[in-house]
Amino acid sequence: MHLYPDANDFDHSTPTSRVALKRLANRLISDFPLASSDLVIDVGSNDGTLLKSFMAHGSRTIGIEPAAILTARAHHDGVPTLHGQFGPVISRYLLRRVGRARLIVSRFLLGVLPDVSSFLQSIASLLEPDGAAVLQVRDSLAVHRGLGGEMVHAMTPCALTLRGLLPLLAQCRLTLTDTVEGPVNSGSRFLTLRPDGSHGEDRGLWQRHLESERALGWAEFAARWQRSCTALHREVIRMVRSGLRVVGFSASADAVALLHLARLGPDLLAEILDPNLLAHGMWTSVGPVPITAADRAGRADVLVLLDRSHQAAAQEWARSRPPTRLLIPFPQPHEIPSNRGTSEAA
Repeated sequence: MHLYPDANDFDHSTPTSRVALKRLANRLISDFPLASSDLVIDVGSNDGTLLKSFMAHGSRTIGIEPAAILTARAHHDGVPTLHGQFGPVISRYLLRRVGRARLIVSRFLLGVLPDVSSFLQSIASLLEPDGAAVLQVRDSLAVHRGLGGEMVHAMTPCALTLRGLLPLLAQCRLTLTDTVEGPVNSGSRFLTLRPDGSHGEDRGLWQRHLESERALGWAEFAARWQRSCTALHREVIRMVRSGLRVVGFSASADAVALLHLARLGPDLLAEILDPNLLAHGMWTSVGPVPITAADRAGRADVLVLLDRSHQAAAQEWARSRPPTRLLIPFPQPHEIPSNRGTSEAA
């Protein structure tokens, strides 16, 4: 399943992904009955696989996808898709051209967006008065139940907490009307947002979730990640201004998340090395930063590790290319208490 707007990730690439997306579409069609005149928008639509099920249902659809290669693939498959980053400009364009949406879907974007408020405001401006937005997000509580007392290194479960989201929803005049755990072992949660006043809200559920987040210390870990991303951005700017050639290592989904959070684009990174052969010759969604094979890379004064799971490969590459300096920009891992704040009332 598509996690981030990563140019080398195709939704239709495996039967498992196709089945999961079809199941998600059927669930949404069941929960939100759609007429043929209703518009469904998929933000971060990848190659359009999810929208195909809505098209088969007879609904109007349009996808928003920042990766050009995926937009082209969607058009080839007959899925209307707009190429670009979702925000105020695209939302105004859609209002003029196709009108308001009955349903807006987004998967795993909230944790990697540099401007969550603008994203939510754009959603609010596009929704019909009785419309809904369903956002699939990383869920700290589901991750905890899967890991017990282990250490969490990745940022994706922690980049956005419910405590941080609720004030933004209030500013954008959106109401969180439902929150449901995602598929088993997915570590995700579905949030249903509606325009203020259109539906009720379960404040008791909020409170239980907030108490669990506080007990697990997720907000503190998220804050540490944000500080790390800010420090990384400033350090890379300093190195580039001093004349150093800075190269990234890994174009995985988590790596792309870090690129977005730390605002590392083509003005700062010369290229990104990745062991995935399918990614070579493509570009990242943060801008035209080329993804190349490690054995074809140019000079690297500094190699920035973008995905902790590729640390061994990055260290080996840096050792083989002296005097390359390896920069590992991750905070200390978060130790999850195994017996605190894990229960959630049904």
